Amino acid sequence: MIKLAGAWWESGSWWQFAVTLIAGIAVGGMSVWGTLRAANPKRKINWWVESNTSLLSISERPNDGAPLTVHLGSYALQNPRVVELMIANVGSRDITASMFHADQSMRFDFGSVAVCGILARRSEPEGTVLPGFDAEPVRTIGTTSSAGNWLDLQPCLLKQGQSVTVTVLIDGEEQEVKCVSAGLVDVEVVSESPGRRAQAVADAMSGVTFYLGPLAFRFGGTSLTGRSPRILR
Repeated sequence: MIKLAGAWWESGSWWQFAVTLIAGIAVGGMSVWGTLRAANPKRKINWWVESNTSLLSISERPNDGAPLTVHLGSYALQNPRVVELMIANVGSRDITASMFHADQSMRFDFGSVAVCGILARRSEPEGTVLPGFDAEPVRTIGTTSSAGNWLDLQPCLLKQGQSVTVTVLIDGEEQEVKCVSAGLVDVEVVSESPGRRAQAVADAMSGVTFYLGPLAFRFGGTSLTGRSPRILR
């Protein structure tokens, strides 16, 4: 009996059975996953800070020694910076304005810095509707000026694959931007650049190749049936 079991093991039929079983399970699992995904499409927003650049990067003063300043109206900015905030619909379906619960905006908090104004807005691809943004305006009372530290994305339509860039003028040191309010129904909101996710997947695949490479080299001369392949001449 031991001899027969050994012959069965070495004959390769066990490996063929295992491969067939695993392939069947994988195909069945993918079919179920595809059906569930089609029935419950995933909606997802990714947002991230593309750049945060100081406007006063020049350290030299003019020849007359006068300080270099930036004004927004009568408001003198102490540390003006330009921030590019990206918002993208990376899901499989459109996101409509009705999904913003109770018409609640999506709010981004810039920390302790003042959001002084919106310099530009851009939507891609061309032809998609440009959403609206709100920020508390700069208020000046006497010699004191103040502004809010937040930016709101108003309820809007975000088409599948649409990305929105809003360029914001802030006053203060570089700080982490946070999404503090996103009352969206059935929409996942993630602070992550799609490029970073793609890079993480590429790194993971490189790791798999690194570990499986020696195994492939080791067993490269053996077929699934346990017999060495014949070389046709």
